Amino acid sequence: MKRPYKLTFLAISLGVALMGYQVSQNYLPHVSTYESAASTEGVNSVSQPLEPKDFLTEEERIENQIQIALDSDPLSLLERGEKALAEQDYQTAYALFAAASELKNATAVYKLASMLEIGAIGGEPDTERALELYQVAAQQGNTDAIMILALYYETGMLVTEDLTKATDYYRMAADKENYQALQWLMDRSRTEPTFATAKQVTQWNLSLAKHGDMNAMVDAGMAYYSGKGAELDKRRALQLFEDAAEAGDDSAHTMLASILLYDRDIERNPAQAVVWLRESAEDGNPRAQAMLGIVTSSLNDIASEGITFDDERAYEWVKKSMNQKYPLSYSYAGQMLLAATGTERDIPQAVAKFEEGARLGNADAMVNLAWQLVHGQGIEKDTARAYQLIKAAADQGYPNAIYNLGWLYEHGHGVKQDYAKAVEHYKAASKLKDPSGTYNLAEMYEFGRGTDADTEHALELYELAHRLGDTRAAEKITTLTKQG
Repeated sequence: MKRPYKLTFLAISLGVALMGYQVSQNYLPHVSTYESAASTEGVNSVSQPLEPKDFLTEEERIENQIQIALDSDPLSLLERGEKALAEQDYQTAYALFAAASELKNATAVYKLASMLEIGAIGGEPDTERALELYQVAAQQGNTDAIMILALYYETGMLVTEDLTKATDYYRMAADKENYQALQWLMDRSRTEPTFATAKQVTQWNLSLAKHGDMNAMVDAGMAYYSGKGAELDKRRALQLFEDAAEAGDDSAHTMLASILLYDRDIERNPAQAVVWLRESAEDGNPRAQAMLGIVTSSLNDIASEGITFDDERAYEWVKKSMNQKYPLSYSYAGQMLLAATGTERDIPQAVAKFEEGARLGNADAMVNLAWQLVHGQGIEKDTARAYQLIKAAADQGYPNAIYNLGWLYEHGHGVKQDYAKAVEHYKAASKLKDPSGTYNLAEMYEFGRGTDADTEHALELYELAHRLGDTRAAEKITTLTKQG
């Protein structure tokens, strides 16, 4: 995966102005007697921990003893070296970094490599030895060294381009939660679906979330919420969504609201959902505006606890969303026009809103338009078109559309009546926790339509439909329980 060439990290990490850089003639020259095992192809990883004798010259080690005798604290040597570097006293900086390297300080090894690469020592760049020292610093765990090697192998700078090696280094840096490395791996996983497992992607997102990446918080939350890429944990998902919402992510606001309104696996909190929606709606988010409109209207008969309805204001929110051409808002507007909620009843105008929402590809609008076509309300009756619309919405995976497709097969509207296919679609809708689909599936088992009669299983399904919010199920549960 190639990207545009970027400036190296050297100018930043060293604080050296490369433009107009002049090399003093009295700098410590590179020792020509040193025999390096490095090559321009890079250095193989060493399995055993490296000793200073493996990467410092004999002359450097002798000089180091003087520095170490005066100061044996590697962090102090490093700090003094960085001060000398800032003062452009390269010879002193190099000597201090070398002494700290003798004491196995990985940052000091990286600094030595950086100075050698740009020719701060000896007057000429020594990329061969610099690469070797970058390898040493990387092996010792220095993230800067790991990242510079990743960049070099990715771009072919100083080494032969090798995406496999670049990826290995980016993975090493990601294990240290380096933000740039994590972003690189995530970018590649998006363009190459087989590059990483869903579980690995979730781990990268969790690491990015620690850096405050809102998109990563939402993606990790979705993994925990769906159980895809992480073990199902809706409470952890909620925390991640909340973190993203508090950081200002609009998608997290609406995701939180949907869960708090409709997910019965957690303690629902419609009033808090409205708080999240209003915050995002006032910032101009069209999805939040549409959701806030329908939720704060009297059409909300599923999750209304703690909500004060205001139909006129609700319709205004929906209109704001329509002004931004948000597809779902047209479906909500159509429903409100049909029910005279926050506005006068206007069936033809309702149908027009459904038509526009369907044209924009919204599954809910397709289903609502289909119902008008089935009943010939505000539009000429056309069950064949109704079937096509509902099937198109079902093909999007919309649970309510899948349920309605089953209903069409059960009653033979726009398609030949087929109880078996009705059961098939009700089952699919029930798996997606659609309450109406679950209720209708229970009826099919109760009366033996499209399947063998099974009142025990029917009762289980009615109980599930009741938990999902279907108000019709309570009476069925009472009846079948009395029958035994």
